[in-house]
Amino acid sequence: MQEPTQESTPRVPYANVHEAVRAYASQWLSWHTTALVIPTLLVAALAGWALFAETDPWRSWLQLLWIPAMVGVLVWGYFRAQGIALFYQGIAAAWHWQYAASLVPAGYAATLFSVGHGQILRNMMGGTVGGARAFIANLEYTVGSGKSAHTYTNTVAMLALSDRVPHVLLAVDKDRFDSQVLSRVRNFEAVPLEGAFEDRVGLYVQSGFELEALQIIHVAMLEKLGTTWSKYSLEFVGSELYVYAPRVLSTRDEVEELLSLLHYASEELGPRLRHMQGSLRAMREATAAKKV
Repeated sequence: MQEPTQESTPRVPYANVHEAVRAYASQWLSWHTTALVIPTLLVAALAGWALFAETDPWRSWLQLLWIPAMVGVLVWGYFRAQGIALFYQGIAAAWHWQYAASLVPAGYAATLFSVGHGQILRNMMGGTVGGARAFIANLEYTVGSGKSAHTYTNTVAMLALSDRVPHVLLAVDKDRFDSQVLSRVRNFEAVPLEGAFEDRVGLYVQSGFELEALQIIHVAMLEKLGTTWSKYSLEFVGSELYVYAPRVLSTRDEVEELLSLLHYASEELGPRLRHMQGSLRAMREATAAKKV
């Protein structure tokens, strides 16, 4: 039996990551267990026991348990990574989108892609939404080094826009974005929000373009985001919209919910940006004049 690959993607995508992990593990273990896993665990356990049996019997018994446990953790991590890949492959196939196992996020304007080091996009699905380029992927990056290093994992989506817009960030997780994103962006201003959004959401705009930002992210759109897509942060930069979720989306319903947000943004922003051509043109001219 061959190991699961993109070619073995199911016609119907898995309902969640756990289902995909179980499917991958069952296929993998069906031929690896007797040939590799069980002998490896037995040899590692006996080697650990023999190493300390004469000098420290208690340590030998701990080693007998510790080595198989560590091997089990590594095997489970491998199964989970492969299961997540199989899960996203199935969705990409069902949507008729392209799939890439991993890519370095070069050429994209998202501020989050410049945070930390070791940035990589995994399980990237690319296609179109409303005729515009789009992708959904898992972003991994590390902040700090040594014992203080911490690796973050987000789900990120991108939608190409019809025109350039002001740099705007609508942050659901304000504390995290304050430290990791806003510190990297110059001349950003906080725009006060009223009502239910004041405590939960931070709206930050390129200085001088607060009015244009509020024309793009208007009250009705804020209400829709707050009720239907409340866990997502948005960043408008250049001619692209980025949507951030603070973890790997692990169910088909969640991924389809994110796709529905991209469709909503495409339908809502397309006509709005066309009506804003004059103010957007003035914005570009003002920005160019500042650089001179």
